[in-house]
Amino acid sequence: MIGVELSEGMSFDDYIERLGMPTGGAVRVSLGLASNFADVYRFISFADGFRDLADVPPGLPPRVGC
Repeated sequence: MIGVELSEGMSFDDYIERLGMPTGGAVRVSLGLASNFADVYRFISFADGFRDLADVPPGLPPRVGC
């Protein structure tokens, strides 16, 4: 939405909410010397279950911010 500005005291989550967008998120995955293709494949297989997830699964605590 044009015209939404980040004001003082506003969190990034507040800004995203004013834009009407779903909350953002990030996952950091580290690979090391001992990591191999099977490790990466196992993680991708796990993460694939969360891709395009529209609703928050029941029982999770509310997200309070980044």
